[in-house]
Amino acid sequence: MLDKINENSYDRVFSTSSKIKEKELNADEFQATLNKLKKEEEEQEQKTSSFENLDLDISKAKNSFISYAQTKVYEDGLKQIEKNQINKLFDLIDKNNQAR
Repeated sequence: MLDKINENSYDRVFSTSSKIKEKELNADEFQATLNKLKKEEEEQEQKTSSFENLDLDISKAKNSFISYAQTKVYEDGLKQIEKNQINKLFDLIDKNNQAR
């Protein structure tokens, strides 16, 4: 009876350890497959990207455009203030002329 129990427990230990090895093997195979797929995708992206101009720096153009836009908004604001002041001045002149 004890021999059967010991035999069964040894079988369980060996079967469990072999399952663990299989899982480790499967995990390693899975990781290898993932790495292979990533490499293939990177190679495919490199082949499909035909635009490679290292001299073109978009960040400089972006910063320049932001500066231009801010300046333009400021100048437009000044023009609007000037227009409003001139309209107020003409309204004041018209009121003074009507009062005479």
